[in-house]
Amino acid sequence: MTMYKRITAILFMALIMFLTTGTLGKGLLSFQTLSDSTNVPFHERFENFISSNFPFSDRFKSFAIRIKRVGGTSMQKGVFIGDDILLENTSPPADLLVKRNVEKMLEFANDSAVPVYAMIIPEKCAVKQQEIPNAEYVQLFNQKDFIEQVGDAFSGKISMVDAYFPLFLNQDKYIYYRTDPRLTSLGAYYVYQTLASRLNVRAPDITRYTIQHTSHDFYGETYDRFPLSDVEPDVISLYHLRSERSVKVKHNTPEEQIYDTLYPNKENANPIDVYLGGNSGDIELRANVNSAPNRTLLVFGDDSMMPILPFLSANFDEIRFIDLSKVDESDIFSVDVFYYDQVLFAYSVETFAHTSVPSRIEFS
Repeated sequence: MTMYKRITAILFMALIMFLTTGTLGKGLLSFQTLSDSTNVPFHERFENFISSNFPFSDRFKSFAIRIKRVGGTSMQKGVFIGDDILLENTSPPADLLVKRNVEKMLEFANDSAVPVYAMIIPEKCAVKQQEIPNAEYVQLFNQKDFIEQVGDAFSGKISMVDAYFPLFLNQDKYIYYRTDPRLTSLGAYYVYQTLASRLNVRAPDITRYTIQHTSHDFYGETYDRFPLSDVEPDVISLYHLRSERSVKVKHNTPEEQIYDTLYPNKENANPIDVYLGGNSGDIELRANVNSAPNRTLLVFGDDSMMPILPFLSANFDEIRFIDLSKVDESDIFSVDVFYYDQVLFAYSVETFAHTSVPSRIEFS
């Protein structure tokens, strides 16, 4: 489409909107600013024009996005707009932060007699590149290479778990939400399969799970920023293992909460709050067994681990999950690392590449 045709289409759609909203007069008062010759790209001037003349409602936000797509724009404010999906772009890593995260984790591993593992979960745009319009012309930060480089830096002192391969292998499936950056329960299961193998436990076959759909109209945080009507709402699904043993979930917070189910907040619109009752920063999962715990696991992670932890509860009698971004230094010091059989660091690429959260393990 030539630039002339793009501009014509944009102006025609704008005129239709003016006539149907009864704001033609007001629109013409500001139309001169749209046609002014400036260094600001035309689609940005049009967005400002829309913003100054119409209410900030989802309807008009969606219209503005459609206008940009007509003009040939497939990404705005760090989000790629696919046919039926929104994909959050990930910027290149902050090298100093990554270096410090790796160093502190290595120090932890060197001081630990417990086997230490690490897993970095790729973001949606790395796995579902085929959904990005004109992907061959888009330069993306290579998350696969980044994850491999971090693994190399661990020098065999920390065992790396490859979360990229099982997700990429199933990229055509519903493994990420369309309107949110997080993994669906299905995506979490595929990661869990690989993780279980590395931790020397067996993942039950997916056919042994009963799937419960708790919502068919979930719109995530990405949609809140870009309410594009072309994107269908997401489905929140929970996986229940048949003959599942009883597991108690305890939140070690001032307002201590204890649940007898892995999914206590099924009616919540946010999937992260459905899993285990939400990420409070310090959560224990204890199986109802008559003897001392047989297998124990300590996990330092972020939100990306929340849909994976319920699966792991089938293999470990006791799991403790610590989100270092949500607890105080004194709480970190109090964790008895040597009580556990294995330790896992599990973070999204976003957390590991752009924050200092993993390095807070130095306080343990």
